[in-house]
Amino acid sequence: MVINVENRHRTFVFAISATALVGIVFGDVKPVLQISQTEVWEFGNVTLRCSCPKYSTFGIATFYRGNPLYEYKYTYLDMILFSNKTCAISQTHSFLEDFKCLDNITFEITISLRRQENWTCSCGLDVNTKSDPAVIYVNVPVENINLKMDTYNIAEDITIQILNSSNITLECSSCARPEPNITWNIPAYSTEIILNSTTSINGLFCSHSMLYYKPTLESQDQQIYCTASNKNNEQHISPRITTDVLYPAVVNPIHDISIAEGSQLETFCPVINGNPSDSTVLWSRLNDEHRWNSRLLLIKNVSRTDDTDYTCSVITHMFPTIGSSLKVESKTSFHLNVFFSSEIKTFSVSKINIFKRTFVINERENASFECIAEANPPSDLTIENQRGDIILMVPKSNIARNTLHNASYVDAGEYICTGWNNYTRGLPTKSMLTLIVRTKPKPSSGDTSVTKVATDMHVDVTLIFTTWNYLDNPNKTVFNWFKGNISLSDDDSKYTVHSNELQTNLTIRNTTKQDLEIYKVNVQNSFGIYSHYYELKSKDKPDPPIDFKVLNDSITATSVTLAWGPGFNGGATQAFVIMFRMKHTNIWRNKSVEDNGAKQMNYTLHDLNSSQEYEIEMFAENINGDSTGTERILFKTKAALTSQVKPQLDDSSGILAGSVSSVILVAVIVGFVFFFHKRNWRCSRFKCLKSDIIESPVAPEYIDLDESRREINIYNNFDVPSVSTYEQLDTAAQGSTTYTELKDRMTLNTETSDYVNVRI
Repeated sequence: MVINVENRHRTFVFAISATALVGIVFGDVKPVLQISQTEVWEFGNVTLRCSCPKYSTFGIATFYRGNPLYEYKYTYLDMILFSNKTCAISQTHSFLEDFKCLDNITFEITISLRRQENWTCSCGLDVNTKSDPAVIYVNVPVENINLKMDTYNIAEDITIQILNSSNITLECSSCARPEPNITWNIPAYSTEIILNSTTSINGLFCSHSMLYYKPTLESQDQQIYCTASNKNNEQHISPRITTDVLYPAVVNPIHDISIAEGSQLETFCPVINGNPSDSTVLWSRLNDEHRWNSRLLLIKNVSRTDDTDYTCSVITHMFPTIGSSLKVESKTSFHLNVFFSSEIKTFSVSKINIFKRTFVINERENASFECIAEANPPSDLTIENQRGDIILMVPKSNIARNTLHNASYVDAGEYICTGWNNYTRGLPTKSMLTLIVRTKPKPSSGDTSVTKVATDMHVDVTLIFTTWNYLDNPNKTVFNWFKGNISLSDDDSKYTVHSNELQTNLTIRNTTKQDLEIYKVNVQNSFGIYSHYYELKSKDKPDPPIDFKVLNDSITATSVTLAWGPGFNGGATQAFVIMFRMKHTNIWRNKSVEDNGAKQMNYTLHDLNSSQEYEIEMFAENINGDSTGTERILFKTKAALTSQVKPQLDDSSGILAGSVSSVILVAVIVGFVFFFHKRNWRCSRFKCLKSDIIESPVAPEYIDLDESRREINIYNNFDVPSVSTYEQLDTAAQGSTTYTELKDRMTLNTETSDYVNVRI
C-alpha cells in the first residue's frame, strides 16, 4: 500500500507492505496493535492496524489515543466482509486520513501526527483488554528560535545601545526533533560560552546556549544573531541585534593662555566625541559661579578679574537599552593670564548714586555726565549719546565730564562711556546708563493738529492714540475720552475704552449720524496733561488740495513742476487730477497723480509747448467723488533755445492748400453735426467754453487721461474684525517712537476698506 499525504509543510510518501506489519500473532488473548513506522516528520501519516483475537465477536475495534483522548469504533454490522457488506466508522476527526476493515477482526486507520503520541486498541465490547501501547515519534523541524539579551527578549531585528566593556549575557534556544544544533554569529574575541544544554519537552528536544559578551569599540555596528538546525538541514536565524556601543567623550590637555585685558577670549574645549555625540560641555572658573554651556569659552571683554584657572568638563549621559544609565565626566584645566588694561569704574549723571544705571531728570534741567576709568597708562575716554553720536572725547585721562544743558524729551535714552589704552585688545571697555527726561505726554507722531476720521454708517470705529515713550513707568499714564464735553466710559455699551501702557483705544459701536462729533482724549502722567482731538465724519469726497502752486524756478520751454499739500482724503484712497490747457483754447489735458502719503507733493509736467501761456488747476478724487477745484493758475513756458524756420510756400502752393483746407472743413462740420445728434453730450465739472468757431456749448476735450489707481487699503493684518482703526500717517515721526508693543498688535485688516487709517 502506498499513501501520499499533502499538507501545509510538505508531502509525505510512505509504503505499508506485509513485512512492515510485524508481530501479527492470531490467537493472542489481547489485541495486537502494529504501526507502519515508529518515526515520522511533523504532519506525516502513520497507519495503525488492530488485529483482534480469532474468537472476537461483534466486529468492533476501538482505537485509543493517549490516555485515551479519542476513540475510533468499527462496527461489525457496518462492515463489508465480502462484496455485499460495508465498513463504517462512528466518528471522524481532522487528523484522520483513512480507515479500512480488512475483515471482521482486522482494522486499520491512517492518521496525521503533530506531536509524539501513544496509541492502543481494544476489540469487541471488551474495552478493558487493550493491546500493548505503540509509541510514534514525530520529527519536528526547527521553526522557532528565541534570542534573549539579559532579560530583554529580542522579537525582531533591533539596534541595541550597550555600554563599552560591559558584561552582557546572551541566550539562544530552539526546540525541534531531533535535537537542534545552535551556532552564534558574534565576534569571537569578545565572547565566552558558559552553557550549552538540551532538555526534552513534550517529545521535542530543546537546545539552549548561553554566553557572556563584552562589547568593545571594534564591535561597533556589528550584528549578533544565532542559528538553529537539525538533520533536515533547514536552518533558522534569530532576529538580528545591531550593536550601538556607547562610550564617553574625553578632553585633551590645554596649555595656559595669555591675553590683554579688554580683548576677546575665544578658546575651544578639545573634546573627542563619544557615543552619543551630544555630550554636555561646561566651562567653569576657579572661585566663581560663572558657567559657559558650550565648547566655546567666550569672554568678549576680558578684565583683570578674569585672571584665574578655567576648567572644561565634558559630561556624557549614556542610556543603554539594557541596564542602568551611566554618567561619565572628563575634564581638563588651564590658567588664563590677563594683562592690565582700561576699565570703566563708574558712569553717572550729576553724581547721583553713581552705582545706578537709570537716572531721571525733569525737562529743561541740566544733566552732568561723569565717567571714571581705572587704567595704566590713562585711558582715552569717549561719551556717546542715545543716537550713537560722540558728544565728548578726552585723550589720556581717567575722568571725562560733559553737561547736557536744557534737556528735552528727545535727549532721553542710553548713553555709553568707552575707555581704552595701549593694552586694550579687541573690544574696548564700556559702561552704559539710561537717562529719563520726565515730560508731559506728546503724540508719538509729533502732530498735534485735529485728526479727521471718515467712516461708513453702522460699523464699528476705533480711534487710537499713542503717546511718546518717555521711558518712565508707562503704567503711570492715565487716559480719559470725551465726546464733546461728555466723559465716556466702558459702562456705556455704545463705547469701549481699552488702554495699555502708552496707548489707548476708543471703539464706537454701530456708528450713526449722532456719532459724527468732535472727540477728545486727555492724556496725563506725573508731569503734565495733553489733549488730542478727533473729528469723526461720514465718508465723503476728499478735501481739495492745499497750497497748490507752480514752482516758478522750475519752468522751462517744455516742462513745469507743481507743488501742493494733500487734503483730507474723505476716508478712502485718493488721487490728484491735474487739468491744464493752453490759454484761449478749449482742449484740456490731464494727469492723475497717486497720493503717496507725503505731507508735501511735487509733480513735473512735460511735453509743453514753448513760449505759451497755460492755465492749470487740480482737484482730488476718491471712490466717493471729486473735491472742489483749486484756484486756476496762469503761467508761461520759456522760449525754445533754437527757433524753427517755417518753410515759404509759392502762390500755387497756397491756392492748393486753401482748396484742401476748405474740403476738410466742410467734412468736419458735417461729421460733427451727425455725431452731436447721435450722442448725449454733457459738460464735465469744468465749464463749457465758447470759441469764435463753435458758438454752441461743447464738451471740453481731455487728452492723455490717466486712470488713477485706487487701492482698496494700504494697511494689513488688523486683529479686530469689523472695527475701523485710525492712525495718523506721519512717517517722519514714526521713526522716533521707541514704544512699539501695541503698534504691532493693532494693525488694519486688508478686508476693511471703509475708512482712512490714522495713527497718532
